[in-house]
Amino acid sequence: MAGIKTVASVVLFCFSVTFARNSYPPSPAPIPFYKSLLFQKMLAPSPVLDSTRVLSFVDEVHGTRPSDLPRTLTGKGILIGVIDTEFDTHHPAFLDQDGKTRFVALWNQNAVLPGKPNRFGYGVIKNHKELQEDSLFGLVENHVHGTMMASIAAGSEKTYGFYGMAPDAMIAAVMYSTEISNISDGISWIFSLADSINVPCVVNLSIGVSYGPHDGTSLFDRFVDSVSGPGRIIVGAAGNDYNRRAHLQFKLAPNDSQGTCLTPKLATSDSDTFYYSGIDIWGEKSKFFSLQPLFIDTSTREMKYFKKITFQNATKEYEDSLSWENTDGSTDIARMFIRAEPSSNLNNKPHALIYYQATKPSLFAGVTIQNGKDNCNIHAWHVHKEALRKLDIDGFHGGNAEYSINEVGGTAKRIISTGAYIGRATLKYWNDSVEVSTDKKGDIAHFSGAGPTVDGRIKPEITAPGWRLVSAISRSSKPDLTPVIWPDISRKTGRYAEATGTSGASPVVAGIIALMLQINPNLTPETALECIQKSAIHDQWTGDITSPINQWGAGKINAEGAIKEVLDLYLSIRVSRNEVPSPVSFTHSGHSVFIRNFHQKGSAVLFNLQGRRIARINFSENGIVTLPRGISAGLFTIAFYRQDGSFIGNHKIAVDR
Repeated sequence: MAGIKTVASVVLFCFSVTFARNSYPPSPAPIPFYKSLLFQKMLAPSPVLDSTRVLSFVDEVHGTRPSDLPRTLTGKGILIGVIDTEFDTHHPAFLDQDGKTRFVALWNQNAVLPGKPNRFGYGVIKNHKELQEDSLFGLVENHVHGTMMASIAAGSEKTYGFYGMAPDAMIAAVMYSTEISNISDGISWIFSLADSINVPCVVNLSIGVSYGPHDGTSLFDRFVDSVSGPGRIIVGAAGNDYNRRAHLQFKLAPNDSQGTCLTPKLATSDSDTFYYSGIDIWGEKSKFFSLQPLFIDTSTREMKYFKKITFQNATKEYEDSLSWENTDGSTDIARMFIRAEPSSNLNNKPHALIYYQATKPSLFAGVTIQNGKDNCNIHAWHVHKEALRKLDIDGFHGGNAEYSINEVGGTAKRIISTGAYIGRATLKYWNDSVEVSTDKKGDIAHFSGAGPTVDGRIKPEITAPGWRLVSAISRSSKPDLTPVIWPDISRKTGRYAEATGTSGASPVVAGIIALMLQINPNLTPETALECIQKSAIHDQWTGDITSPINQWGAGKINAEGAIKEVLDLYLSIRVSRNEVPSPVSFTHSGHSVFIRNFHQKGSAVLFNLQGRRIARINFSENGIVTLPRGISAGLFTIAFYRQDGSFIGNHKIAVDR
């Protein structure tokens, strides 16, 4: 029987990655268990796509709801790149009218296939023809994240209403490997693919890590800034760490010492069970500090100390272990690995990365940070996105929500980072059960990461629906996943399920940017962001945002409004360039303009001499454009467009009182 259940929380989908060994931070080889934990993933659900398109005014752009836009936009001729963990390229969400996959290429960076090299020297790349012949390439057992993100951005199956923002876009995908440089390679490959077929491209990164400088100076952030540009835009997830309290900031007076403790995570293997944690610490330029790593047994309050680390003059790498016998005869073991540098080659700040391992959950790792002679501002993040804790220790601090914006998806200067708000609270599953959340529809999602960045920039730039989005799931999903749509219960193909998190909000924005690129293929990240922020929705939840604020950015994304902003800017540019008109001619009298030798519907846009749009007017086959009565006297340019948005010509007019 159908039932209704009330829940106060959801499970979040997002992914963590580790940085390359030759960049930042180094892989802690002395602690092998970290190798097996390079991909820490956190699952995430969000609003169904039918409601997502409504909330984001995407249906107006598609032409399925009334709008005064001069043409419909569905992403045709645009390449959407998605970098993630897996892809079911033959899900119905990605098939065209002929039943062929819309993936133009897929690079599995983890695959090995002798005799099929590529310019990067690793992984396997398959083109459209090869993907059409191999429907299993891209599947990973028990993984669904990439398929979901791709369908939110570009899913096209309309049977159930859960299709994406740009359903006619082409798709290129990368299944990323374990190092941050692999993600950079993935972006380079997708952009080069776009170059080869001469199309605009937007790349979605629903990926993030909590550690890093958070000031735009990481190698990855610099790479993103360098490759972004006209027709090449990158969108990322802000991260789901706002309520995790994984960040800590405090000021150290001269010779002062303060600290924090780290919530441990459980790891299991066939032969062992242990608890691990890590902390990434950054100071200020030319201001030095020393570190005292430690463990506290929360059951006995006993503290155990490692060797104190001083690194003012040289980079130090140090590994240590402690063991002690308890009164019950058992033995506890704690291990620590640290890399500390007095001046990071990224930003010249002192920096330390510490990894811990222990044998039982009551053993919490910690660190005391002791200042030198100058006042020093300290930022620290739990590497594994768990809470930093005070544990009632004098001089220790717990974590906060500020600076919870993720690296990779959020901190570059030219990336458009996306937060999440609650777009839907109720969801009906395939078996008629209904789940009702207690969270308030329209409000910011409690997990949605926030800035500022350490260098003071507001983050994220915009928010999108990120709660219970229904999207395609891979046929290789976990058996206990409950679908929303299950067309044939004897098969695992063609299903849809819910996803929540900023991971889901990011491809909403990426898909909308694909629509914007249809209007202006040379749109830059800065112009795209300007159009998105200028048209953002403000309501009772966002408040009246006069300039972007942390967590909300400029507000909620408005696809129709953003398209109008692009049209205004792009059309004014085209008019100012005096584009050569077609053979049609124009005459005008009073408040009417007549189009000669053109007998189709279209639209006209009126600009003043400064290029500012004054009005948009639709006209019929009779070719008569009636100007608004309220416009003031003066000289204007009026540009004419067919229904498909193609340019007809322009005409200069003088309006009398």
